[in-house]
Amino acid sequence: MKAITCWNNLKTAMLSIQIYSGYYENEAKPSYMPPSMDTVIEGNYLEKKSYTICPLCGMEYRFVPYRTISDENASRYIPVLIDRIGCHAWHPIVPWQTVLPKTHVAFADGHVESLENLSCYMDIFRKYVGSLSKQNAEILKKYCMEWDNESH
Repeated sequence: MKAITCWNNLKTAMLSIQIYSGYYENEAKPSYMPPSMDTVIEGNYLEKKSYTICPLCGMEYRFVPYRTISDENASRYIPVLIDRIGCHAWHPIVPWQTVLPKTHVAFADGHVESLENLSCYMDIFRKYVGSLSKQNAEILKKYCMEWDNESH
């Protein structure tokens, strides 16, 4: 149940980012990103801070503060909110199967995915670097490296 709540929190938080972005750029797709999730909350685009926290691990989602996201077609490959690496485990129906750790990620177009086989945040960077502009790739790389250093 907490995994579903986490998923919903990410979708709600992404929707608030899109509304914030649309208000400041007058567009439906996010092209102008807020500098932080606190900006979104303080501007009353997100009702509760609890939507920025994973209910399973109790940690805040990692937010990538891109300056702009202008390519609509690539927005489905641009990670914006990232849960703690391996926070969620998929429990197989068959008891002898291996439990796979997963990480929930919300993308700029608003969808959420559950990614598996990630050992660090840099795995996310490596997976999506080809879909990002050079500027956004540098931003994602910087934050992924910082987060990996924090977790060691």
